[in-house]
Amino acid sequence: MSDGFCVSIERCRNIYSIIISPTPPSRGIQNYINRAACSLPDVPRSVCCQPLEVVPAPTTTTTTTTTTTTTVAPSTVVAPVKTNAGPVMVTGVEPDAGATLNWNLLPTRNCGTITVNRIAHGNTTRVFEYPWMVLLRYESNGVLSDRCGGSLINNRYVL
Repeated sequence: MSDGFCVSIERCRNIYSIIISPTPPSRGIQNYINRAACSLPDVPRSVCCQPLEVVPAPTTTTTTTTTTTTTVAPSTVVAPVKTNAGPVMVTGVEPDAGATLNWNLLPTRNCGTITVNRIAHGNTTRVFEYPWMVLLRYESNGVLSDRCGGSLINNRYVL
């Protein structure tokens, strides 16, 4: 599996066509779909989908027309005024979390397995085979001590 985007299963053309097919998928295809599972907030069935297979999200726009009646002194005529101002609801658009938090510093929309010489499923490894693993050393009074380890999750952060 290569880099992709975490989307609802209905938006992933190739995986969704397998799911709705009357023919049962092979064991290998079932494993592929299971490995493609990812997590999106408020989306119960989401998968990691290859970029060329992602169907654009539908957008729905609802507008409300408001009629305002203004009454002035008794000698003035009452006239209804139509405006298009009012609540507008747009669905199907992914929220921009980066507007309030610095989520844009993390590659949150990408998913998938990087397939270049990385360990998986308990395979035996050698020294320096984990280039994404880190050892955090602390210095106190000129003495270094190893106190913590982690994983590089992108070019900025260690988890």
